[in-house]
Amino acid sequence: MTAVTWDHVGKHTATPVSADFAGTFRLLRLYARRDRVVLPLWVLALGLSVGPVYVGSVNDLYSTQQQLDTYAHSIASSPGLIAMYGPMLGTSLGAVSLWKAGFQFTIIAIAAVLTVIRHTRVEEETGRAELVGATRIGRFASLTAALLLTGLGSVLVGLLSFASIASQPVPAAGAAAFGAAMAASGLLWAGVGAVAAQVASTARIARQLALGVLGIAFVLRAVGDVGSGTLSWLSPLGWCQQIRPFAQERWWVLAPLVVAATAATAAAYVLLRGRDVGAGLIADRAGPANASAT
Repeated sequence: MTAVTWDHVGKHTATPVSADFAGTFRLLRLYARRDRVVLPLWVLALGLSVGPVYVGSVNDLYSTQQQLDTYAHSIASSPGLIAMYGPMLGTSLGAVSLWKAGFQFTIIAIAAVLTVIRHTRVEEETGRAELVGATRIGRFASLTAALLLTGLGSVLVGLLSFASIASQPVPAAGAAAFGAAMAASGLLWAGVGAVAAQVASTARIARQLALGVLGIAFVLRAVGDVGSGTLSWLSPLGWCQQIRPFAQERWWVLAPLVVAATAATAAAYVLLRGRDVGAGLIADRAGPANASAT
């Protein structure tokens, strides 16, 4: 089986599909070195903070079930807080603690989007992708390396979140549910960032597109949570919350997250196959043809 790809001078040549991924792990090592500061920062900050910052602090402040019930009731009567963080799904220590931690689904989404775009569209915009493409590197290698790096970071966040929460006096099942939701959120939004990187012709537009989609998802989740809840199911951020850690976990909600992540990733590869290096479906807005008179 063959596919059409570009060589370093931009001509189309027929190459085996397997060659499209040549050099992926070489680029993965390169991207990991470039991200040796930023990536560990967001992985450790998101993964290790949940247990002591959220669960530990709530356990210190509200030591009895009556105090937890009172706090949960006060949240349930505040539409503003529900719009920002989502609904309070239970009154156990775990459920109350992770109510605000649900905002981390949005933070990991931002981190995933920016990481993928940094290692894909930015590489093309700066010309580094063209230089790399002149070597024995397949056209899918850069995208695959970026997705692998971001995916590994997201999975690490999930594992660290689980370990961090499980170290507190709460059931391990709820900790696992939250960790899985965090990892799934990162994987899904990595796919969204990958699609934006193919559609846009510049990194700036790619970031605007991906973060714009995230903004829409946040608004749908916020409006849905304050209202009947129907709109929340149209948002991937709402899906993460509906896994319901420590509130009769719904493991099946991981399925649409995985399906959406797979679909977005597949779409990114389809779009990449059909475009030239540096091109995009949405061009950057051109400036004025002539300078204004002064």
